[in-house]
Amino acid sequence: MAYRRIILLALIFTFPTALFGYTDWQHFYDGDWLFPIKMKLFLTGVLVVLLVIAFVFSLKAKSEAKGLLTIYTLCLITVTFLGYFGGQLVFEGEGRVEKVPMRFLVGEKLFAANCNDCHPRGGDIINAPQLLDFKKFLTLLRNPPIGMTPFPPEQISDQKAMRLYLYLVQLSGQQRKK
Repeated sequence: MAYRRIILLALIFTFPTALFGYTDWQHFYDGDWLFPIKMKLFLTGVLVVLLVIAFVFSLKAKSEAKGLLTIYTLCLITVTFLGYFGGQLVFEGEGRVEKVPMRFLVGEKLFAANCNDCHPRGGDIINAPQLLDFKKFLTLLRNPPIGMTPFPPEQISDQKAMRLYLYLVQLSGQQRKK
């Protein structure tokens, strides 16, 4: 009987845990769909399904059965992979060689997707005077000189532009230290 209560508690606490994970995702990654986040969402769904199956199975089982042990094992494997992908987010940052603090991860991803082709590793914009002030940077992003692609708010929101700006300022500081 105790195992049924433990399954029920695990099922109940999956929801606040997922909610806190969601708020972290919004806060640290601006809702950006990184691979580890996609995997964590998928695995959370798998875990909920497994816990529901385990709870229903425990209600029908007259005694402890091998099937219940199999479900527990699958739950353990799922939780292990959830922890692994959480570690990828916190410690690896999608396998980057050079470590970038977590708060700059969204900016780094925006830079890689939109800027890196023309400005590899920051290129000629690292020491640009537009990095001294966010408003100047935003103006440059929206109304660039001839030859540079403009990025309207529909493509890069002001909030994401701020993340990109902070990443470039951080990258600029790293370049100056070398």
